[in-house]
Amino acid sequence: MRTKGQQHHTVLPQLIEQSRTAGTKVTLEDHLDGRPPPPENIGRHVYRVVQEGLTNALKHAGKDSNPRLRLRWETHTLLIQIDNDTNPTHTHRGQTLSAGRGLLGLHERVHAAGGDLHAGPHHNGYRLTATVPLTHTTTRTLLDHHQ
Repeated sequence: MRTKGQQHHTVLPQLIEQSRTAGTKVTLEDHLDGRPPPPENIGRHVYRVVQEGLTNALKHAGKDSNPRLRLRWETHTLLIQIDNDTNPTHTHRGQTLSAGRGLLGLHERVHAAGGDLHAGPHHNGYRLTATVPLTHTTTRTLLDHHQ
């Protein structure tokens, strides 16, 4: 869990370790090329995307979903991608999928920051992809999302 004043990028290893402790094998592909961490306002979005993605992989796809977290700098954005081997729309451990606001709220948050978020079936699994701009010159509102 993040402590007050702690940069969001410094707790990503803690999020990964929490998932591993819960029994989920998480693989990290870090393609950040030694660049400095993103600004704190961008780091908040990165943290929430990773947190939601890993939580959903465990909750809906189970411990054997083998989530793979990929972080990569693009030209003006940071790509965050979480793939897993189990498509929760087909196998969700006997539970109905949550109608909660997790992904919807996350989509609104990323969109308001000027980024994009997509989630859905991918090959034989599930993929969550977010792109977050590294510099944010405009502010989208939740109203923009609904137009």
